[in-house]
Amino acid sequence: MSGSRSNVPAASGRLPEREPEAANSKPQPPPIPNNGTPVWDLVIADLAGDHGGVAADMAARDALGRARYGTPLQTHNGRDALVDAYEEALDLVVYLRQALEESHGAMPVWWHHDLQGAYAQALHAVINLRQLVQQRGAIGRLAAALRPNPQSAPSRFRPAPGTGVGSGNELPVGRSNGT
Repeated sequence: MSGSRSNVPAASGRLPEREPEAANSKPQPPPIPNNGTPVWDLVIADLAGDHGGVAADMAARDALGRARYGTPLQTHNGRDALVDAYEEALDLVVYLRQALEESHGAMPVWWHHDLQGAYAQALHAVINLRQLVQQRGAIGRLAAALRPNPQSAPSRFRPAPGTGVGSGNELPVGRSNGT
């Protein structure tokens, strides 16, 4: 589909500035098997029904992933799930755009309109995911900048020796010292 046949905005031709996290310049490690929750189980439960075979397709993807990686997709597996989602969403957008281009005139108008809607939603998801990755990076940098440095704090703000967090002298959660 050329720009004249589509309501899809044309790309500017320039790449946005990239956060190192968003660019994912270094490859992520393979998933590490652990006792984390299998994520496909959560997604299939969220789907609440088969929806014309979608749950069965999900179960098949889960089985493929288990065979390929030797473990289910689990939480806390050593990979950055948000970066994985962003990269997969980039692939989704390009495949949907390819389908739009290849199907123009070959499918009914209503079908093509539904595909355009899916493409628009995928573009929106890509933009949102990139913003989330960038915001997470900015929030992390802000938190690090705001984190107090005990060595540079005036002495009146430093905990007395043997009384700070990790000293073993903290009060148990939910208890007070009676004051």
